Amino acid sequence: LKTLAKSGKTVRLVVDSRAGAEYLAKVMHGLPKPFEVVLDVDASVRLFGGLLHLGVRRSPLRSTYEISACIDAILALPQLKLVGAMVYEAQIAGLQDRNPFTPFLNPIIKWIRKFSINRVARRRLEVVRLFREKEIMLELFNGGGSGSLNISVLDPPLTELSAGSGLLGPHLFDYYSNISFHPALYFALPV
Repeated sequence: LKTLAKSGKTVRLVVDSRAGAEYLAKVMHGLPKPFEVVLDVDASVRLFGGLLHLGVRRSPLRSTYEISACIDAILALPQLKLVGAMVYEAQIAGLQDRNPFTPFLNPIIKWIRKFSINRVARRRLEVVRLFREKEIMLELFNGGGSGSLNISVLDPPLTELSAGSGLLGPHLFDYYSNISFHPALYFALPV
């Protein structure tokens, strides 16, 4: 990784904690320019004082204070340069809401997905606000997932979307009410 960065290639890593940023800064010490990092912010929804958790526990950065503190920690490390953020909405992208095998759960899942859309959009705007307040250029803002591409594409702060396994069109995406994929006959990547 360090060798790629030294050779002038654009390489970025996602960080979600002060400890991770500090470790990366130590590893990347000695590069001619700061190593670029992207902040991973939690997009899950917590209800009833955190008793009900909707989404995945992907990042420990949940509150405005935690996000701001992690940004400050990264800014204090001259070996790193914060260039973007990532806010992945698993409770929208990863839940089938039209599954014929779970007809009684479908309305609940549909509600979770719909309820989460505005919450995730507000979280993303909060991240944009923090970056602006700290005068950091948000070069990239990643979000979305295969199951929420048509929703995330409407979220103005996002500069890129992640499609993941949806590129292959697996049966995992057969039971979404908002999106459909056609299975790929072939999928090739350069090696």
